[in-house]
Amino acid sequence: MLKVISGLDADLTNMVKFHEEFQHLDQTCLVFERLDMSLYDLLEQREWEHRPLHEIRPVSKQLLVALDALKGLGVLHTDIKSDNVMFVNRKAQPFRVKLIDFGSVMMASQVQLGMEIQPFGYMAPEISLGLPFSEAVDLWGVGLDARRNLAPPTTFEVGKFSLASLRWGETMPGPIKLSGRALYDDGQMINSNVINHLTKERLGPRT
Repeated sequence: MLKVISGLDADLTNMVKFHEEFQHLDQTCLVFERLDMSLYDLLEQREWEHRPLHEIRPVSKQLLVALDALKGLGVLHTDIKSDNVMFVNRKAQPFRVKLIDFGSVMMASQVQLGMEIQPFGYMAPEISLGLPFSEAVDLWGVGLDARRNLAPPTTFEVGKFSLASLRWGETMPGPIKLSGRALYDDGQMINSNVINHLTKERLGPRT
């Protein structure tokens, strides 16, 4: 998959530049361009204080350019999060970023209903609810990162599954199939009575 993506202009599409691969002690080693700190590192360094809109906007715009390029190839990244957004050079270009980590990419043609993709806290509603999905799920991660940079995390705090996704699903027509990974909150199974309460009208009685 890296060979497919490396056909793009890494600088124009805001993706990390892949140089080469080689074997060492029966291990495949990948060589990429050297980048600066990740967006997550910056947030941690600033003790999770919000960033002004004029800093958030250019970062989000660059990520959207990257996703548009991937969509042109029919590729889903599926792992959009602050850890995988890296600054090129914080001193010389304070808002210049690139998207990294293509270990979880998949072709849109491989998409199947009910697949469990995306990391905890970044799962799009359609993934959590087992609904049909497309490259659009990557936009969810960009939106969450923008929101987390703009203000302290609350409803969509990473590491916690929000019941907002389930409530959103109540407005969707047809039956809902919940992803198994979506039933956890802080490492604990969400009470099944809550799930039943939120979904019983959509699912109907069990047969």
